[in-house]
Amino acid sequence: MLQSKFLQNKIKRQISLNGIQATFKRYEEDEYHQIVEDNFEEITFKCIFHTTNTFVKSTVGEAAKTVSKPQPMILCLFEDGEKIQINDKITIGTDEYIVTDKNNINGFNIAYDISLEQIKWT
Repeated sequence: MLQSKFLQNKIKRQISLNGIQATFKRYEEDEYHQIVEDNFEEITFKCIFHTTNTFVKSTVGEAAKTVSKPQPMILCLFEDGEKIQINDKITIGTDEYIVTDKNNINGFNIAYDISLEQIKWT
């Protein structure tokens, strides 16, 4: 219990010092599952945007090639991450992302690492 409290305090400090204010948008869908652009809910909290590297392996004949691909992610506190759902959208700078996955880190209910996919480049 003491270790998880220490980890929670450490993450809270980092988010308050280095975090950005993020606003997620959840668009309403009509009966045909089309997004209604005019009707959305906004969820705002402070978090840390970061990238990790995922490795993609492609095999051609006898040769293999491993390529590193950056994966954008957001680290946030558990209570903020609970509000986020898959397919919510976020704009960071001029780029737009969509939420693809949520990971409750180590199952401690302290923080979420939210995976994003870039859908609009500028």
